[in-house]
Amino acid sequence: MEYPKPFMSITTLAEHLDLSVRTVEEWVRIGKLPKPIEHAPGGKRLWIWKDVVKAMEAMRAEKADEEREARMQAAVARMLERPR
Repeated sequence: MEYPKPFMSITTLAEHLDLSVRTVEEWVRIGKLPKPIEHAPGGKRLWIWKDVVKAMEAMRAEKADEEREARMQAAVARMLERPR
């Protein structure tokens, strides 16, 4: 059996991401996570795990970029504070 499964319910997805179901729903609403497949068998909403992984990697990269930018701004501020 493949693990994690390629398709996940919101409950399973929330458990894998260590988030609440409410947070998963909010992140989908604001575009941090992909939308589910709405027409899955039985009317369930299912997420494609590979798409979720890509979204999480994009969030990590964005955070790393923001941290780099903050370090750069701090370095510039320190340089400007030095006596001439």
